[in-house]
Amino acid sequence: MEIKAQVGDVFLIPLDETSAAGGQVIAIREDAELYLAVFDQRLSRDESDPAVAVEGVPVLLTLSFDAKLFHGDWPIIGNLIGLVNQYPEPSYKVKHAGVISLESRDHQVRRPASAGELAVLEYRAVAAPQNIEDAIKAHFGSGDWSEHYNKYRAEYAIASSKLL
Repeated sequence: MEIKAQVGDVFLIPLDETSAAGGQVIAIREDAELYLAVFDQRLSRDESDPAVAVEGVPVLLTLSFDAKLFHGDWPIIGNLIGLVNQYPEPSYKVKHAGVISLESRDHQVRRPASAGELAVLEYRAVAAPQNIEDAIKAHFGSGDWSEHYNKYRAEYAIASSKLL
């Protein structure tokens, strides 16, 4: 079954046979790039209340694709579109016309980055859904944390949002 994710959709990422982590689609850019939040509380895999799934603190705030949602691997349990404006809007460094610039998540703001900003910013990268699943499993102790996962952490989105 093919499922088209919508802004505000709340979903579950399976952690093991009995538990899951909650997530939410914060934004979608051109039907390809999703901005997702994944939360810090362990839920039952049969959780059906979207408000419960998103009442924790975001551990991951990152860009990704929709494959796990599209194929139903991350089941959507509801939509809470009214919550999406509470999340920080990250920014990234990109090379544009030979200049390393700061660019907003939605590509609406781009300007040359200062040396101080370059020290904070990461290059824009879109995580494979499997990497997000592996990162949240590692967060809950079901796998090893990779340094690669650090760019998905909520702390990055929060810190880089302050540069806009």
